[in-house]
Amino acid sequence: MKKIVNPVFSFVSSLNLTIFILCAATLIFILQIAREKLAVLPSWNWLSKIPEFDFYHSKGFIILFVLFCINLVACSLKRIPRTIAVYRSSSKTPDDAFIASLPDVFQFTVENAQVTTEKLRAIVASNFKTPCLVKEEGNTLYLFAEKGKYTHLGFYLAHICILFIAIGTMISTTGFQYSFDIAKGQLLDPFVVRNSARQEKVLDFALRCDDLKTISYGASSKLKKHLSTVSILQNGVIVKRQDLDFGTHLTYKGVDIYQDRFSKTVTYARMQVSDSTGAQKDYELKIGDSFAVGDTDEKFRLTRIRQDAVQLKSLSSPQSLWISKNPAFFPEPHLQNYRFSLIELVQRETTSLKAIYDPGKNVIWYSFILMIAGFSICFFLSHQRLWVKVNRQECCNQVVLGGSATKNRHHLAVMICKIKDDLERGLPA
Repeated sequence: MKKIVNPVFSFVSSLNLTIFILCAATLIFILQIAREKLAVLPSWNWLSKIPEFDFYHSKGFIILFVLFCINLVACSLKRIPRTIAVYRSSSKTPDDAFIASLPDVFQFTVENAQVTTEKLRAIVASNFKTPCLVKEEGNTLYLFAEKGKYTHLGFYLAHICILFIAIGTMISTTGFQYSFDIAKGQLLDPFVVRNSARQEKVLDFALRCDDLKTISYGASSKLKKHLSTVSILQNGVIVKRQDLDFGTHLTYKGVDIYQDRFSKTVTYARMQVSDSTGAQKDYELKIGDSFAVGDTDEKFRLTRIRQDAVQLKSLSSPQSLWISKNPAFFPEPHLQNYRFSLIELVQRETTSLKAIYDPGKNVIWYSFILMIAGFSICFFLSHQRLWVKVNRQECCNQVVLGGSATKNRHHLAVMICKIKDDLERGLPA
C-alpha cells in the first residue's frame, strides 16, 4: 500500500503540481480576456474559434480549485514532520555528533575558572533570550537559547491564508456584479440583477434615482464630476439616500452600489400589455430589461429597438416577436390571450450604476493581510538556536558553542563570537 500512497502523496504535494495548476488557470484567463478584446482584430480572428465560456463558473475551474487546495494542504502536511524535528532537537542534550553537525561551532578554553552558571546565563542572555538549563552532569553543563522560535509557523500561516483566499474566491462566485442604467426619477421595484451566468435574482429592496448632476470645476468645462442621488426603499419607505460619484459608493445589506459611467441619454420603449378581460398594464423598458406577464412564469426581455418597433424575446423559449403600435401576440397557447403593443419611444437622461455583491470579500481581505504577515515572517525573520557545552575543570573551562539559523547565518556567527569574547573575559556583556 505504501508503494502506491507515497508516490501519489509526493506528486500531490509537489511544487510541479502547483506550477501546473497556476499556469493552466493563467493561460485560460489570458485566452478568455484575449477572446473578448482581440477577436475583432483581423490578425486575431483565430481567437473567435474558441467557444465562449465563463471559466470562473465552470466545472474546469472547480476541478483546478480543488486540486490547488489539496496541493496546498499536502504541502503543509509534508512539512510538519520537519518542523516537529526542529523543535525536538532544541530540547535534547547535544552530544559530540550533534554539535559537529551544526554549521557554526566554536571550541575554546576559558582560563577564568570562576565563570558560574549565573554568569554564563547572563552572558548568553545578552544576545539571546534567557537560556534554559538543558542538563548538568557532574562538571559538564549544557545550556540552550534561541530566538524566533515561532518563525516556522509563518509558513503555515501563509499557506492557511492562501487556502482561505481560495475559499473566499469560491464564495465570491456566488455573488454578482451587475451594471445597469437608470433614468432620473425611475424606481426599480423589484430591483432585479443578473450574475455572470445571466441568471436573474430579485433583491428584497427597491432602488430609485432621485437626481442627476454634472458639476464642472474651474474655468474649463472638461473637468466634470457626475453625481447620482440614489435612494434605497424598503416596503415603500426610504431607508437610505446618498450621492454617488466615482469615489463614493452606497452599501445596503451587503450590496455595494457604485457610479459606473457618465450620464447619457437612453431610448426607452413604453409598452402596453392587455389580457382577455381587457385589463391593461404599461411597462417602460430599455434594451436588456425583462418583465413577467400576468400570473404566468413567462418572462420576456427587450432585445432590440427600431424607429417604429421593438423586439421581445421569451426567456424560456427561442421565440421572439416584433411589436409595433398594432397589437401582436405570441403563438404559444398559454400566451395567446395577451396582446402586446408599442405606445411610444422616449429619450431619458440616465446614469450607469453598478451593483456588486461579493460575499467572500472580507475573507479574502483579512486572509490577504495575514498572508503578508506570514510571508514577512518566512522571508525576514530567522530562527536562531545556540547550544553551549561547558566542561568545568579546576583551572579552566572547556567551552563549545554551536549554533544554527534558518537565515542570516553571518549575524549568528557574529553573536557567537561576541559571546565567546565575553566568556573568555568571564564578565557579563
